[in-house]
Amino acid sequence: MTYVVAERYKEAISVIKKAIQLSGNRLVMVSMLGFAEGLAGHKEETRRIIQELRALSRKSHVSPYYFGILEMGLGRMDVAYRYFKQAYEERDGIMIFLAADPIAEQSWDDPRFAELVKKMGLHLRPQRKHATPN
Repeated sequence: MTYVVAERYKEAISVIKKAIQLSGNRLVMVSMLGFAEGLAGHKEETRRIIQELRALSRKSHVSPYYFGILEMGLGRMDVAYRYFKQAYEERDGIMIFLAADPIAEQSWDDPRFAELVKKMGLHLRPQRKHATPN
């Protein structure tokens, strides 16, 4: 995710696609791809991934957290918050990343997200200036 944080979206998308292949299509990687695609301005690709995960969710559980990440990539913070709140209510363990993952940093200034993190008994890690990857 270093490339995403550094706003090097083309490189991020390439690396994440490789990670998806290597991971056997793990949903966490698919959601990161949709997030990066959204930030890169490829909104239709993010929407396609959302539809793909919705179809999958009719057959098996898909964490609302993944939908929250995708909605953040589209800049839809209100929708993302609702998904993160749902994941919290489901006691989804992946929610710990809301407090530590650099891709979630854009949500940290929103008191709703900070409150969710606080409810989990966690603290937001300090935001830091991100180094550009080599």
